[in-house]
Amino acid sequence: MEIEEEKAYFKIENLESASWAFKKLQELNKQFDTNNIFANKELNKILEWQKKENETIESSKLYFEGLLQEYYRGLKADNPKAKISTPWGRVSSRKQPDKWTYNELDTIAWLKANQRNSLIRIKEELDKTEFKKLYSKGVDLETGEQIPGIKIEQQEEKIVISVED
Repeated sequence: MEIEEEKAYFKIENLESASWAFKKLQELNKQFDTNNIFANKELNKILEWQKKENETIESSKLYFEGLLQEYYRGLKADNPKAKISTPWGRVSSRKQPDKWTYNELDTIAWLKANQRNSLIRIKEELDKTEFKKLYSKGVDLETGEQIPGIKIEQQEEKIVISVED
């Protein structure tokens, strides 16, 4: 309630009142930090409990999944199309594609050395820094043509308030 009254009736008219406002901001920042410190301590305690409880659960899940996998592999050895299906879950398998790992620099160098340039993709992108230097208003100054794809939005001045600790 006090802050709302101050908002409604207080006006900064000189350095003294500006200093008072900065002091209020300092107090509010301290309260904010205190709240965050308290909340983080409580959150850490809860997260530690959650982690401990979930580790136990995860260990049990891995155990039962291992049992199911072992049983499934036994079935699959006898029948390549084997599946396990119950009202509480299913076990099946799917082929997965091979995983490719690339060292792009080595591969590109090899492709260039073996004249396989069609397998190398070159990415085109706008050099925005140079573009802004040449066409500062988004217009070709020589022809007066508006350059397509350019939208320039005027930005308001940003006011920065820095409260000293």
